Amino acid sequence: MQLLNKISFEEASIDVSLLPDIWGGVFFHPAFIGPASQSQHLRDGCIAIKSDKYPVAAGNFLYKSRPIFTVSTLPMLFQYYGIILLNSESGPVVFPAFEKYLSNHYDFVYLSFPPGIDIDSMPKGWTCIPQVTPVITGSDLKSWGARFRDDVKNKIRKARRERIEIAEGTEFPTELWRMTFKRKGLTTPIDPAALSNWCRSLTQSSILKLYLAKIDGQPIAFRGQLIWGGFAYDWIAGSDSEYHATGANQLLMATIGDELVKLNLTAWDLVGGQIGSIADFKKSFGAIELTHFHAYKSFNYKGRFFQVLRRFRHG
Repeated sequence: MQLLNKISFEEASIDVSLLPDIWGGVFFHPAFIGPASQSQHLRDGCIAIKSDKYPVAAGNFLYKSRPIFTVSTLPMLFQYYGIILLNSESGPVVFPAFEKYLSNHYDFVYLSFPPGIDIDSMPKGWTCIPQVTPVITGSDLKSWGARFRDDVKNKIRKARRERIEIAEGTEFPTELWRMTFKRKGLTTPIDPAALSNWCRSLTQSSILKLYLAKIDGQPIAFRGQLIWGGFAYDWIAGSDSEYHATGANQLLMATIGDELVKLNLTAWDLVGGQIGSIADFKKSFGAIELTHFHAYKSFNYKGRFFQVLRRFRHG
């Protein structure tokens, strides 16, 4: 208990120099969080967590102002959210104090931990849900292409015959983003103009790279990679379904991997492991599935009521 008294929380972003080699660190970077809060109309609740004045963890809480509830839940396009440990062994010390901090500030929270966090260190009462994320490890990146499925290789050859061009983009392709959702009868989860501004800010901060597949100069697919420190994340993507048979998406992924090989990464986190068709596409390039956890908890009666409403809304 003496160690717990030394844990302190400061309403400030963590020193970014501590994050590049932490899995999920880019989602706690001020250059990511700032435009994220603007694009989704959220309030910034970043915290630096210290033990005896030394940083041990960080929080990236964003939340909406609500008339009744104070909640913090996983925002759109955040793969990892809530807390990140700078040392995996600090969980037993940090988590109890962290829970007390949350209970003093929120009615309900929903978090997403990166791989490697030991949820057994969490206090009782949390509901933890296993998730998977497809990953190309650093060692597999060094042999990039060797584990492609045969159908991927065939489509890459076809794309080259079709003279698909792969180029780095300077602006977010809003029309492709709209088209990706429209063909499924859905609206975009984030306003395309707001997302374009978010992406522009990330590219200016050298955190995001956009790659386009084109045919006759027309963009037909894109992927956005968050790249920082020892990790890259296949963060955002879209395509015109009329051109799926050309192999453009496969060539796009293969070319991005060719670029990432040069960076000597620890891992390329391909994200999106919960949707079967997307997960299968990413595993076709040799990705393995790693488990990470979502976790949520209500801290009072308002939180429990919000949890019921949330369950009803999300089915």
